[in-house]
Amino acid sequence: MRLHSNSSPLQSPADQPSAALVTLGLLLILVLRLGLGDFPTPIADEGGWPLSVRLWVTQGIRTPDYYVAPGYHWLQGIPFALFGPTLRVARLTSEVVGLVGLALFSGIVRQLQLTRVAAFWALLILGTSYQAILVDRRGLMEPLQVLWMLILVFVFLRPATRASLIGLAVSVAGLLLTKSSAVFLIPALALAPFWEKPIASNGQRSKLVALGAGMLIAGVVFGALYLTDPITFAKGWFPTLSLEPVPRSRFFIGFGRFGFDPITAFGTIRQITLTEPLLVAYGLAGMLKGLLERRQAVMVVWLLFGSMFLLIQALVLDNHLAVIIPPLAFLTAWFLGDLRTTASAVGVGRLRMTWPSLCLLGQVLYSTLRLAGAAVTTVDPAAEAVRWLRARVGRNDVVAASSVVLMQLDATPVTFFRFPPPYLPTPQGIHQPPPINWMVLDHAEWGGYMRKYDVTEADSAAAFSSCCDTVFSSPGGVVFRVRE
Repeated sequence: MRLHSNSSPLQSPADQPSAALVTLGLLLILVLRLGLGDFPTPIADEGGWPLSVRLWVTQGIRTPDYYVAPGYHWLQGIPFALFGPTLRVARLTSEVVGLVGLALFSGIVRQLQLTRVAAFWALLILGTSYQAILVDRRGLMEPLQVLWMLILVFVFLRPATRASLIGLAVSVAGLLLTKSSAVFLIPALALAPFWEKPIASNGQRSKLVALGAGMLIAGVVFGALYLTDPITFAKGWFPTLSLEPVPRSRFFIGFGRFGFDPITAFGTIRQITLTEPLLVAYGLAGMLKGLLERRQAVMVVWLLFGSMFLLIQALVLDNHLAVIIPPLAFLTAWFLGDLRTTASAVGVGRLRMTWPSLCLLGQVLYSTLRLAGAAVTTVDPAAEAVRWLRARVGRNDVVAASSVVLMQLDATPVTFFRFPPPYLPTPQGIHQPPPINWMVLDHAEWGGYMRKYDVTEADSAAAFSSCCDTVFSSPGGVVFRVRE
């Protein structure tokens, strides 16, 4: 079964992108995704989840995070076991996964029968997207999550053979076990064929069964993991679903982090439009066109359900937006590609383009220039302290710091959460096994947690000076040596 796109399979030479344009586009994607040095600056989520995988790979420890996302641990654990559990390896994994995802996206575009020019622009837009690259260059869960989403859609669009149905069930289970916040995609795909015009019903019942089977497989795996360690399992899932404090206003209606809050919903809308203003504008126009014309239903419902799911969450970080970037890229290329077929060319001499083509080019140039500018101007404030300590600690040294700092050190890691709130060092926390030798106070994360409890700089200085000597100081972080 294949959903229809109402696009003609017959394409004129004008619908073929030139070889030179394709080559330049692919080179631009590779430069932005594999070049630009150490950009972007590490963020907190590059610490906690990868550190949990590191503890599992090196010590066999199952943290609460393991039970929330076991599939992520299994997949990220492979490169960690082969090449070392470091932030650099996590980032390289994301970069490779992002490129594989682009290949899958290209396959999805072909199945949805865009013209070759529109398909090229869709790939180029996703490949150069500012937000997509920020995610795919970081050691986060989202690159693997989005990869599973693309696998799921790719297999869903295939004819309903035994192999594709098994693949469909496996991809659903893999997605939910890796990061289950993409669960919205499953009902979206189930409903998409019934909105498409004409309705594509061949094999749909079998695919619905396969989707359900995948959810059942994931549920059985989670259930088995719960039975092995119910206490740690609960410590992971209860805060994730309901107990963790999240910012919300008095207008919030819901439970935990899920519900509707007009203020936080407006903040999420503002967040995504500031991150990708052109892509959001064109993509939403494409979604509206698809809804009215009942075309490209898979991408339309992906974007629609994904946006609704983001709007009912009280806490949405920038990396969470990655789940709606692929349909935004597709619908942008499709929407402007349809307009391009009837638009008149403008320009001077041989430099002539239709205005929709100029809009597509503008999106690519906007992302490229923004990434280049950010790569030149962005500096990691804690990098200097991390480099200083990295040259002096060994694997047997025990370092207390934030997770993202620990992921950049080859030492025995201890997060600052060992110390009770307000997260100031205590003699008991320092000397309990394994006893701490070094501490790195980065002002962004560890310092940020202390500031939430109104810890002043004087309070912090007094607490650290009572147990440690300052051995290195930089604007972004301070290194302390614990006194014997």
